[in-house]
Amino acid sequence: MMTLYDLCSVYPVLKFQGDPQTPIKNLAYDSRRVGPGTLFVALRGQHDDGHHYLDQAAKRGAGAVVISAWPDDAVLKLLEQQQCALVLVSDTRDALAYVSARYYEYPSSHLQLIGCIAWLGRHRLAGLLSQLLNQLSWPAGYLDGMRQITSDQVRYIGRNHPEAPEIQASLAAMLQLRQKAAVLPLRYLDLTWRRQAYASFKVLILLNARTCLSSLETQALGAAELVLYNEDDPAFTFLRAQRESGSPGRLRSFGLSPQADLRASSLHIAKQDGRLGTKLTVAWGDRQQHELFIGLPGRYAVYHALAALAVCQELKLPLDAAASLLARISVPGRLQPVPNTHGLDIFIDQAWNDEQLEGLLTDLRPYGCRILTVLGGDGSRDSQRRVRLGKIAAALSDRCYLTVSDMRSENSAAIVADLREGAKLESSWFSVCTDRSAAIRQAIGDMRPGDLLLITGKGAETYEMTAEQVRPYSDLTVIQAALADLNNHEGNINS
Repeated sequence: MMTLYDLCSVYPVLKFQGDPQTPIKNLAYDSRRVGPGTLFVALRGQHDDGHHYLDQAAKRGAGAVVISAWPDDAVLKLLEQQQCALVLVSDTRDALAYVSARYYEYPSSHLQLIGCIAWLGRHRLAGLLSQLLNQLSWPAGYLDGMRQITSDQVRYIGRNHPEAPEIQASLAAMLQLRQKAAVLPLRYLDLTWRRQAYASFKVLILLNARTCLSSLETQALGAAELVLYNEDDPAFTFLRAQRESGSPGRLRSFGLSPQADLRASSLHIAKQDGRLGTKLTVAWGDRQQHELFIGLPGRYAVYHALAALAVCQELKLPLDAAASLLARISVPGRLQPVPNTHGLDIFIDQAWNDEQLEGLLTDLRPYGCRILTVLGGDGSRDSQRRVRLGKIAAALSDRCYLTVSDMRSENSAAIVADLREGAKLESSWFSVCTDRSAAIRQAIGDMRPGDLLLITGKGAETYEMTAEQVRPYSDLTVIQAALADLNNHEGNINS
C-alpha cells in the first residue's frame, strides 16, 4: 500500500501538516466517495468547490486532504482531531493528475497511448482507431463516455467526463487486460483542467477546434512523441508555423490541403457493398496515389480515416490492410450504419446536444436526396437545449420525427413540446410521437430510395430511463424489427 510520502514526496508542496507515512487506500475528489484511508483532493469546479466539503471528508475517515487554500480554524481543528494530514498546493487539479498517475504506477508508460482531441467527433475517432488497431492484431481499448471498452469487455467507470483517477485507473485496467494501446478522447476543457496530465502519449491527434488554442492547451501538446493535426483547420495554423521555424517536437499533418503530409483528393460520394460512403485518393509514404473507400458518409469520416492511417503509419502497421478495413469499420452508436437488404441508408448516432446534431446534419446533407431525422429529447435536462435541438433538426432535415430518448422524471409530453417549439420555427413538416419505437417505424416507412435516415439521441445505449425504472431498449433492435416487417411486406417502401 502506498503512503502519502510515496505519492507527494517530489511534488511541489507549499505547506504540509500531519504524518507523511499515512497509508493511502484510494483517491477521491467527491467527498461522498471518501472512506477510511482515502486521499481527498479538493477541486474547484464550475458549480461547486471541494474545499467546502473538507469537514465531510474528515468525518468519513479521510487519511489526508490536498487543498489550495488553508482551512479556517473550525475545519482545521476537525481535521486535526481526525488525524487527517493536510497538503497545500498551488493547483489541486494538477496535483490530482500527479497523484493519480503515481497511485496507478504510470500505466501509460507501458502502453501506446493515443489522444484524440476535438470539439466534435473525438469519440467516433477513438472508437474507429481502437477497432482498426484490434483488427490489425494490436489489442487496443478506449474510453467512450462512461464506458471503458476493450475487444472482449465493457466496463462502466461512472463518469461521462472522467477525471484523472478514472483515466489512470482505466489505463491500468487496460494494461492488466494485455492491451498494447489505449485511445483516449479528450475535450479541450480536459487539457485546461489537466485531466490527462502526467500521462505519456505516443500520439496526440488534433482533429478540429472551435477557437484558437489557449496557452494551457498548447502546453499540453508537449506530452506527446508525435502531434498529428488537421492541416485544414485554421485553429492549427500555428503548428505549421512551428514546423517552418524548425521548432523542436515532431509534427505531422493530414487533410485535403496540398500542404498536408497525408493528403486526400478526388473525393466523391459512392456506395460499396451496400455501404454509403466516400471514394478518394490518398498519398502516403512514397507519395504514390492509393484509391480508398471509406464506408461512412461525411467529411468528418474522411478526416477520421486520414488520422487513423497516420497513426498506423507511426506504429509501423500495414497501411494497405488498414485502408481496406476502413471500408467496413463502424463504431456502435456513432454514425453506425444499419445493414439491410432494402438498400436503405439508416444510421444511429448519439448526437444528444445541439452542436453535435448541427455538425452531423450539416456533414450528411450532400449524401441524401432527403434527410430524415428521428430526434429524441431527454427528460430532466435543459428545456432550452431541447428547443434548440428541435430548431436545428427541422432546419437541416427534410422530414423530422420528434420523440423521447429518456423521460427520467419528466413527462414525455413536456419533452416533445419543447422539441416542437423549436421545430415550428423552421419547418411546417414534422411529426410528434412520444413512443420512440413508433416514431422510428414511421420514419422507416416514409423512406424513399436515396433517402438518408438519422436516428439520434441514444446511440448504442441498451436501456431506457423513466422515473420508476430502467428498462431494456435498443434503437438497433427496433430498427431491425421494422426492417424484418418490411421483408414480410415487400413493396411498402415508397418508390
